[in-house]
Amino acid sequence: MKKRFGRLGYAVAALRILSSAKRFRARIVEKGNGTRVKTYQIAVGNGRLYGGGNVVAETAAIDDGHLDLYSLEMPNLWRSVLMARLRIPNCGLS
Repeated sequence: MKKRFGRLGYAVAALRILSSAKRFRARIVEKGNGTRVKTYQIAVGNGRLYGGGNVVAETAAIDDGHLDLYSLEMPNLWRSVLMARLRIPNCGLS
């Protein structure tokens, strides 16, 4: 994609992935309390940041003894695309 579209190849690749994304059902249990979700993604970690610098929990610390969970539950993934900032490396857009 990058060879064909240059820096915009990142956005083209993201749109291709989003067009086929499907939600799945999960049950999240903490201390005996369960929550059912329909989500595109669940990430579990022990720090404040996830992926490319996305904040999972402002107060999380790598040594706090807790796991933090992030679930992407947008009913319409395209809506989240419209709400998100477009980040394309080295092209000045954000």
